[in-house]
Amino acid sequence: MNSRFCFTVGSEPDYEDLVGDLYFDDQIVCVLTQEEGLDAAHVKLFCRPDGTAWDFPLADFEEALNALKKRMWELRR
Repeated sequence: MNSRFCFTVGSEPDYEDLVGDLYFDDQIVCVLTQEEGLDAAHVKLFCRPDGTAWDFPLADFEEALNALKKRMWELRR
């Protein structure tokens, strides 16, 4: 996985199940939720703090999302 991406997995009061936060250069890009099951995960995308668009290779983004999804699967209840 591109080292500029990182993620955290945890629980949040607004969600019943685990959620994953995906970061790029320490700025949040999206939240992955599994309220309807991990195979039906939802992605909530965030804008960059400076208002510009995110710009990174699709393959890197997909790899990071898949790594996050895999980790959430490993930690499932």
